[in-house]
Amino acid sequence: MYFIPPGINRKPKTPENVMAACAEFYNVNPAFITYKDRTRKRVHIRQMVMKIMRDQMRFSYSQIAGIFGFDHTTAIHHIKQLNDYLCVYPEIQKEYESLIIHLNLKIDDLHFSRLCCPNCGHDLLVNREGRAEARAPKPDNEKAAP
Repeated sequence: MYFIPPGINRKPKTPENVMAACAEFYNVNPAFITYKDRTRKRVHIRQMVMKIMRDQMRFSYSQIAGIFGFDHTTAIHHIKQLNDYLCVYPEIQKEYESLIIHLNLKIDDLHFSRLCCPNCGHDLLVNREGRAEARAPKPDNEKAAP
């Protein structure tokens, strides 16, 4: 089990980090989420990401829509529709809760990976005994976008 060493802040939630964590949760390429298509799977994942950005990151509808290249009314519609689904379907509620848990764990994990950012320099994990362990780089996602 790993923990965040003292003195190192948690990785901030950015739209890129959220989309990367959600893409991993759904086992898709991050470009899959932003591709403008109205298939059920893409729309569902997009709705989840938009709701996370609205609830967890406190983004405005205009900011969320700008990230995806939509109008702000589309973001409002996606989030309202997902809120309606969450009230009616308990399996979607469980999926959303597990996505939030995965997101929080993944954001912390991204901070210590080499994929974090070139300026971070935190590519080591510290185990409970306080010893640093080298982190193996994660494989690149070879899946094609849309």
